[in-house]
Amino acid sequence: MIFGITVTLITIAAVVLAFLPALRASLESSSAGSKADFEHDLAVYKDQLVELQSEIDRGVISVVDAKQARAEIARRLLAAETKIQEFDDAAGSIANRKFGSIVLVAVAAVFVPAIAALTYSTLGSPSMETQPLAVRVLAEQNTQVVAGNDGAQIRDLVERAEAHLQANPNDGRGWEVLAPIYFRLGRGEEARAAYANAIRMLGENGSRLSGMGEVDVAIAGGVVNEA
Repeated sequence: MIFGITVTLITIAAVVLAFLPALRASLESSSAGSKADFEHDLAVYKDQLVELQSEIDRGVISVVDAKQARAEIARRLLAAETKIQEFDDAAGSIANRKFGSIVLVAVAAVFVPAIAALTYSTLGSPSMETQPLAVRVLAEQNTQVVAGNDGAQIRDLVERAEAHLQANPNDGRGWEVLAPIYFRLGRGEEARAAYANAIRMLGENGSRLSGMGEVDVAIAGGVVNEA
């Protein structure tokens, strides 16, 4: 249950991150130009017209200069009004794009995990218990050895070695050679016994002790126990 919730949350987060550029682009588009800025410019130009008329009334500006100034202010005023109108027209389009991006992310966040869960439940094995890595590696090695072209030869050699050791149980070298073969074949307990016999008869060394430790860890399901 916890695993399923964790995977779902991670998937949703991945979807949101994947569509984040689209969301950011929509937000940046909506904040690229402010209608308030254009309205402020419009108010400034209107104030300039009022001030210009005041200067004309006081006679501090010539008729020609006043005419040119009025034309320039009118041009800027018209441009500001045009920008405001363009902003109003674009605002609806920006809102639609932003809404579409949010809807797309929401739909993807729902359907991507759903499709993934459906695919896994159909093609995967959700009810299979997990296995330690050492056990899986050992099983893979076992499969390769047994399924290989030399599988029959290995089994024949093992049988001959077992017959030899049954007749010569104190052959430490024989036990040392047979132990890793047992381990590769997935016969953990027999590999442990073979290593124990080799150590008892030949003494301890790095190879025998490490082989014994590897077998113990595999038998314990990947757990390094006190032994």
